[in-house]
Amino acid sequence: MELSNGVSASPDGRRAYIVSRDQSIRAFDLESGEQIAMGLAHVRGVKAVHASPCGQYVATAAYDRTVMIWSAADLSVRLPPVRFANSGVSGVRCHGGRVFACSFDGVVFAVDATTGRILWSHTAADASEGT
Repeated sequence: MELSNGVSASPDGRRAYIVSRDQSIRAFDLESGEQIAMGLAHVRGVKAVHASPCGQYVATAAYDRTVMIWSAADLSVRLPPVRFANSGVSGVRCHGGRVFACSFDGVVFAVDATTGRILWSHTAADASEGT
């Protein structure tokens, strides 16, 4: 595993999800320290990760300008990549069945975690205009 960029724990505290520059997400059992799953789908390094409060999915954000939603159980990809930014995605959070993310170019968005449909997005220009 190359340099790690982010970590998130499962809601039950049994797993840690770690993302890195080698384009991977890995799940580790926190009691044994063993790697229990690995996912590869991003085409550039992965910057951020967050496990959903419900424990069903994990979201990742990457330098490839996408957000991926993974099954927490086996790290299989649940939906196609969500692309919304013109530069790398720098942060991601899961809450209330939605995934929220922001990019280095000032875009923020919300996506439905079940369908992958973008619910809303705003740019840095929107903020400067007071919207």
